[in-house]
Amino acid sequence: MIDAEHIHDALTLLPDELLEPVDALRQKRRIPWKSVTATAACLCLVAGLWLFAPNTALKGASGNTGGDRFHGACDSVNQESLTQKPIVATVIEVAKDRIVVLPGDSLTDIATPVTVLLTDLEKIPDLTAGQRINIYCQETPDLTKPLLPYRIEIKEDVS
Repeated sequence: MIDAEHIHDALTLLPDELLEPVDALRQKRRIPWKSVTATAACLCLVAGLWLFAPNTALKGASGNTGGDRFHGACDSVNQESLTQKPIVATVIEVAKDRIVVLPGDSLTDIATPVTVLLTDLEKIPDLTAGQRINIYCQETPDLTKPLLPYRIEIKEDVS
């Protein structure tokens, strides 16, 4: 029967030429791949949030976010200083908290009616159906969704 003493004697009697490569492998430093990949994944997530989530991630001391550089809108915008081109439209329907407009320079333009929400406006002009208006939005609007303007002006007819 083989006991611990026999195994110990067998290992200690091995020549040094056989044990040196084994010792070299034991002393070789291994890279902890699991912790390196986990750290890299976390850094990629933080970088992605900073670049592509403008209103949710990593707000700085000024209130701006990293994504503002790409999307052009910040939380504390001086609304009068925005110089974006207005949307020219014709009022089709007027309700208490919204209007429905037809975008375009004339009623003959092919356009789909768009809802404009009036809830965030400080000053709401007296609007009636058929009026031509300019709608100013902070960001480039998506005309398939309701618009949230910061200002609406009645367009003066030049006749």
